[in-house]
Amino acid sequence: MISSAHALLPLRGLVITLEFTAEAQLSFFHQAAVHAFVRHLVGSPDDFARLITLDAPESGRCLYRPGDLYRFAVLGLAGADILLARLIGALDDLPDTAPVRDVRVPLRDNLRWVALHDLFSGAAVRYVADLSLYDGERLAAEIDLWRGAGFVQLQWLSPARLLLPQAARAGRKGEQRFCRDCADLSDGLLAARVHDSLADLLRRRGIETDARQIAANIPPPDGHLFWVDSTYHDARGQGNPIGGLCGRLHIGPGAELAPDWLSLLVLGQYLGIGQRRAFGLGRYRLRTPDGISTAAEAAPASSLLAQAARTDLLYDAYVAMRDNQRERDDNNAPIDPDDPESMPDPEAEEALADRLEAIGERLRAMRYQAPALKGVVIRDPDGDLRALAIPPFWDRVAQRAVNDCITPACDLLMSEASHGYRRGRSRHTASLDINRAWQDGYRWVYEADIEDFFDSVDWDKLRLRLEALYRDDPVIDLILAWMAAVVDYQGFSVQRSMGLPQGAPLSPTMANLMLDDLDNDLEQAGFRLVRYADDFVVLCRDRAQAEAAGQEVRRSLAELGLQLNDAKSRVVSFQQGFRFLGFVFMNDLVLDVSATPKDAAHSAAPKPPSPNSWLARFGQRAARALGDNSSAMPAATKPTDPATSQVPLAIGERQEQGLALMVTGASALVSSSRGRVVVTRDDQVIAEAPWRSLQAVLLLGPHHITTPALRHAMAHDVPVHLASRGGHYQGLACNAQPGREGAALWLTQRQRCDDAIWSLAAAIAVVMARIRHMREVLRQRQPAGFVRERDALQRALNEAGRADDRSMLNGIEGQATRTYFAALAKLVPDAYAFQGRNRRPPRDPFNALLSLGYSLLHAQHITLLRVAGLYPWIGFYHQRHGRHAALASDLMEPFRHIVERAALAAVGRGGIPPEQFHADPQRGCRLAPPALKRYLADLWLRLERPVGRIGEQDSYPVLEQMQRQNRRLIDALRTGSDFDAWVSR
Repeated sequence: MISSAHALLPLRGLVITLEFTAEAQLSFFHQAAVHAFVRHLVGSPDDFARLITLDAPESGRCLYRPGDLYRFAVLGLAGADILLARLIGALDDLPDTAPVRDVRVPLRDNLRWVALHDLFSGAAVRYVADLSLYDGERLAAEIDLWRGAGFVQLQWLSPARLLLPQAARAGRKGEQRFCRDCADLSDGLLAARVHDSLADLLRRRGIETDARQIAANIPPPDGHLFWVDSTYHDARGQGNPIGGLCGRLHIGPGAELAPDWLSLLVLGQYLGIGQRRAFGLGRYRLRTPDGISTAAEAAPASSLLAQAARTDLLYDAYVAMRDNQRERDDNNAPIDPDDPESMPDPEAEEALADRLEAIGERLRAMRYQAPALKGVVIRDPDGDLRALAIPPFWDRVAQRAVNDCITPACDLLMSEASHGYRRGRSRHTASLDINRAWQDGYRWVYEADIEDFFDSVDWDKLRLRLEALYRDDPVIDLILAWMAAVVDYQGFSVQRSMGLPQGAPLSPTMANLMLDDLDNDLEQAGFRLVRYADDFVVLCRDRAQAEAAGQEVRRSLAELGLQLNDAKSRVVSFQQGFRFLGFVFMNDLVLDVSATPKDAAHSAAPKPPSPNSWLARFGQRAARALGDNSSAMPAATKPTDPATSQVPLAIGERQEQGLALMVTGASALVSSSRGRVVVTRDDQVIAEAPWRSLQAVLLLGPHHITTPALRHAMAHDVPVHLASRGGHYQGLACNAQPGREGAALWLTQRQRCDDAIWSLAAAIAVVMARIRHMREVLRQRQPAGFVRERDALQRALNEAGRADDRSMLNGIEGQATRTYFAALAKLVPDAYAFQGRNRRPPRDPFNALLSLGYSLLHAQHITLLRVAGLYPWIGFYHQRHGRHAALASDLMEPFRHIVERAALAAVGRGGIPPEQFHADPQRGCRLAPPALKRYLADLWLRLERPVGRIGEQDSYPVLEQMQRQNRRLIDALRTGSDFDAWVSR
């Protein structure tokens, strides 16, 4: 066989460097794009696959900007001289010789030629004649080197698509036909596939080869292999699989390998093996255990480490870490105030550019040293000790920049089953997937818990995964140095031998990278999985399948050196119900109980720390000492918001804690004097207060405000809301400046609300809260009544959780609202002539009460949104148009029922009589001043009344619940996690 293989020699290697002239977006693996580009440049000849093979060393980078360099290698087999010459000429004429000018094609007329080099010598070249030859003599010399090697390993450089034996793949289709781990390569299958690939190349040249005589005599290799899923899109836009086997194999001592087997292995490095070999798949290198290899390879034009050092990436990382640090400060999160790098110094902002440049320079020069981590111990929600390892602030900035550089590309490889720490995915999308599975007939669950996952990740296996994706990029060594950093705690340095530090920005991405193999294994075995970081469930149709899932999970985790926590892993049915990611699932019912502790663990003795954690290494003595030592162990505290209770100055009456001023009744004048707002009517002062004590002003009706008063309002960041006497909201005057969060939060809000997946999940949350509250209003009014309406609302609630888009959700909410108001009409006395919801203008007393209350609620939400630093005019559910504050409309949905209860009370026994309402055909139905005063006072008292939230023990005034909801929204906007709307307890 090896003598016949000499017909493929000599090889010529061309390393091509190009420059992008326009932005390009590639998939993770570039082989298909490079293949299509090169094939087009040489005229798409029929013999391209037998004469040319490719290497795409820049795989793993997806985004290229104008001015970025791009490098790949082309290897020509014997007889490829003409194609190589044609290629050099076409490269010289770029972009005129480029493929079709279609932005869907990543490599096109957006490239220009920069340089050509010889793959084997490294010399600059201009013509084919300049290329050195890799001939039989050089092959023999390389074989001799490996024959003397102490031990030979094989490392895949691109995914290998190696078919299973014919008997094993009988009845299998698609990707199930390929080898996926070491066990599949038994019985000499690797040798057989190397032989078959070279034999196919020879057969295309009309040369017949010997039968596979070597395969049966070769022991199966061992090592760590895993499957990576990926796709590419052809010229028709059709997706095609391009995933394959990755990892490293241990072949054996070079001196003990059969000569023909070793010879084929050495030559196969340059040609690739398996399906789509011509694309550049199935490429590997031979290496010694200490990483020495002999194969000539092209290197990327720029390392990932150099890309992470870009000023714009570092600045974005700084902003993200700064905002995160401020949030930690606000929430009393654990930091070390004695650490000079624990947070940025506000007075040093002017030196920020120099600081970031210094970090970038160290990254580019590969001189960046991972500092020690700061050990912090907290209690988790179950009361157990949790050992965090937090990098210093500026190191978190560097980690975040690297993470932002690699995550978008890695995300393309991740399974659809993975929901944690991924853009556009969250625990809410995970819950939707589980609910869809129930709708599809899945009735059983294997609920799994990995034993101490973050403290048990094997660094060698993590390196294998990183090398499979990024080859020799220096970012790998830095990532592993970050993961292996020592922990400083109470004056000691604690060495670690495994694990991902909880508190490091890169750890979640590394966790997803490790567990993607679990996702692939379970999906390949036919299971339906939903995973969020190290928490996951396997969804099954019957109990037997769930029990089988447990066995498959154990097998897959064993490959990663991990194991299940038997005490927390079980088979359970949907009918029994189970809790996952803060949701309770029972049949098709999904309840968010994220704020509810699982048990009374806080009062119990804390569970000992993980035996692999740095805290365990620090010593059981320290763990015992920390049990009740609050000074050494900062307690985990719930975030609390500053008091936002507000009582209006309604109709000139000053309430004790008034922070909002409402002016109603006959026309009044709002002016400013000596730092105070003054309200006068008929030259008499009816109310006044310091501007600094106000949070908002609401003018209901034809009132006037002076220009100095407006200026004072804007100077004190007090928005002035305007509404008609009948309650129609008309707009506001404000300084339009961002809150303390700055404009960055507005930009984040815009990006997140433009994300269709995230917006739908958030919209579902507020609509489901609204429907729950409508149903609860009817239940409280008539506990034994409205059975049909309450059942209809329950169906709407279930349907809302499964809505596929906002228009569908809007339809569900509209039908639920019609059902609800039809029921309310039965509760409103006939004298008030309520037939259903109408507005602009409201035509009956009950609608007048609703419109007025909704306007007050809407204005209050705008005010609180501005206080929180959010932009009220960009929402995730209601359509943006004109002056409509869409986000305020979104967030008031869970609170609308408070207005409806106030309106029902107003028309009930002892309420506002019908005579206190006046109908006007043009301006609608309006309240008389005494009735208006009474209604607004009652409504405001309701907004001040403490209420609970489902899953929480403490109660807060409604106004504070609104602001707490705003805080949760900010968290969701920043992290991409799901938004939890307020649901009354």
